[in-house]
Amino acid sequence: MKKFLTVFVWLTLSVLAVLGGKTARAASFDSIDQKTAFGGASLALKLFFESNPDAAERLMKTLQPIKEHADEYRNENGSDAPEEDIETTYEKRVIGVVAVEAAHNVRASSTMLSEVVAQEFRGMEIWVIGERLTNSALWYKVAIGETEGYIMGKYVVFGEEAEAFKQMYHEESRDNTPFPEKVKTADDIETLPDDVRQKFDEYAQQANYVLQGDFKREEEAGSYLGMYTVLVYALENYRYLSDICDQYGLSDTSTIIRQQIWAVELNRERLSHESDTSYDEFNKQMVEEAERKAREAREAAEREEKRKREEAEAAKKAYESSLTYQIPNYAAQFINKVPYVWGGASLQYGADCSGFCGQVYAHFGLIDQAGANVHAYDSTTLRSMGRPVSLENILPGDMVCYNGHVAIYYGNGVIVHAPNPGQYVSFGTMDPARVIAVRRMY
Repeated sequence: MKKFLTVFVWLTLSVLAVLGGKTARAASFDSIDQKTAFGGASLALKLFFESNPDAAERLMKTLQPIKEHADEYRNENGSDAPEEDIETTYEKRVIGVVAVEAAHNVRASSTMLSEVVAQEFRGMEIWVIGERLTNSALWYKVAIGETEGYIMGKYVVFGEEAEAFKQMYHEESRDNTPFPEKVKTADDIETLPDDVRQKFDEYAQQANYVLQGDFKREEEAGSYLGMYTVLVYALENYRYLSDICDQYGLSDTSTIIRQQIWAVELNRERLSHESDTSYDEFNKQMVEEAERKAREAREAAEREEKRKREEAEAAKKAYESSLTYQIPNYAAQFINKVPYVWGGASLQYGADCSGFCGQVYAHFGLIDQAGANVHAYDSTTLRSMGRPVSLENILPGDMVCYNGHVAIYYGNGVIVHAPNPGQYVSFGTMDPARVIAVRRMY
């Protein structure tokens, strides 16, 4: 009789666990009580039937009313779950919204005792890729980046219910969510390879820069579009960070980054709400603003290029009109045309070094033309005219004076002169060691 009572108690607990399944699911205990009850019942039955083979029929008659009541309860409450788990994978992902008070753990398998692989936050959208029906609850299989896991079905809503919940939650939280001014991480960030960590830090720095600097400037300027644009750029960098976390399994940092992404999203929604501007309208304005800035930058570049071109042309004209340009180029016209004639001062019939230089400078009115015509200026006389210039500051058109010889500086170490008898006016190479004076005649 004692054994019979033991079996009866265990089986009664089993039935109560089934009847309490709905309550157990609401408390998120993964049917631990049910599994314990059924396990104990199985063991008790085994012991009882081994020692009392004739008692089976009497026992089943006794328990039949309880079994019928349990079957009726399951049918009425839609909890007629199979004894074995059934898992279904969808052909297409669907979007659900997490409907919890704050955050909910995503687990490695459909039991509350399994490892936490990620967290989802109230009001966040989530990819649902399948479902698992167990004895105790319906679990949805979800994908978070590269991570897959399970979340209890009662914490996910879809369709119109999801949109209504998301709108309600957003309205509650968008004005109370702190603005993320800096990217935060956890200790698992230290496990990244050096090159990946460098890339992670770059994205984090870019997000920090726009959130700490650009956003504040746009906020002070009262530009909703500017603030919205900054948040979109920050989100882009945050999502790169989230991808890295998912790829390298940084669950702790991933949770923090996802919280910050959510905070940025809510602040973006706050801007949309305060400015009465939809995301689509903001995005349209962003494109128009980007095109305007690109057009202005292009026009500014074209104006700058035109300004530089005009300045270069003006400088060229100024130089060409200057004696620095005109004197050496005028002198160069007579190369191989005017023969060397000692004592000569004619650019037609011949001239020596001083006669040639005198005629060139007289052409520009820098010395007396009549004096140049009668060779009134020898090399010694010319060396005393104009003003002295150091060899380091010599310019084209200056007169280079040697001992007993003069020439006109052409530039780049080249001179134009009448060299020796039997030769013509020609280019020559200036010999700095032999130069005794440089004179500027203008």
